Amino acid sequence: MLSLLGISSEIYTDEPVEERLGFISDGVKVYEGEVCDFDLCIVLDCGDMKRLGRRGEIMEKAKTVVCLDHHRTNTGFGDACVII
Repeated sequence: MLSLLGISSEIYTDEPVEERLGFISDGVKVYEGEVCDFDLCIVLDCGDMKRLGRRGEIMEKAKTVVCLDHHRTNTGFGDACVII
């Protein structure tokens, strides 16, 4: 969606996307420790920062963090947190 709006974005995961989910894996990168400065980090489906593992390094350097989640146990991390 961001690409369609002309917004540059990157998607990171800890491990390769399973083959059966290939239809959603286009452009997904395995995080290998490179830390970039992003204006915005959107964290999806993650109840607390510990679950981000090493990818938390990305969040820590981002100027703004938005968490979109559905877990009742969400710790409310980030500059904005939407739990539905």
